[in-house]
Amino acid sequence: AEIQENQSKLRQMDADLSNYKSRINELSSQIDADEATLQEMKRKHDLGERVDVDLYEDTRRRHNSAVESHNVLVEEYNSSLRSYKSLLSTTNEMFDNYNSHLRSQ
Repeated sequence: AEIQENQSKLRQMDADLSNYKSRINELSSQIDADEATLQEMKRKHDLGERVDVDLYEDTRRRHNSAVESHNVLVEEYNSSLRSYKSLLSTTNEMFDNYNSHLRSQ
């Protein structure tokens, strides 16, 4: 019964980890796009071209906010992954013990 409970928890944890990965990837794409925009705006500014300062600041704020959110999600993902691996290890040990018990009968 405990093995089955763990397997159910592991399936849910796996789904949660996939969700974290998806959200992290979305933020990474946004961060990359904003970074490219900021670099292009800086390049234009350095060449003496006019740059919309408000747009630059909005993009910079969005970029920095996305980086902060990304970092929090990565920390949460890593913590969840450690919990997943720990439960998986425990569950595998339970399987091994159960199988050993069956073989010894």
